[in-house]
Amino acid sequence: MYTLSPTRRYVDAAKKFNEKTKEKLKAQHELLAENPFHPSLRTKPLKGKLRGIFSFRIGRDRRGLFAINTQDKIIELLRLDWRSRIYQ
Repeated sequence: MYTLSPTRRYVDAAKKFNEKTKEKLKAQHELLAENPFHPSLRTKPLKGKLRGIFSFRIGRDRRGLFAINTQDKIIELLRLDWRSRIYQ
């Protein structure tokens, strides 16, 4: 089991979600803590300047970014945003 450690930016973005999306995010967090590569998360490693960071899906059009510290079993939750903007 991993410990989730959200950044301030991540928390601020999550507060802006509607209730339905917040419920979906909570479910995704539970999966992420158990297995960051669970098929339902659709986790993908990023390339280029975001190398070493992973993305996961929150619904159809939103994404979350995270980094994994496998030694300490910590997942740092970095950003939440629309799919069209998160990779910029």
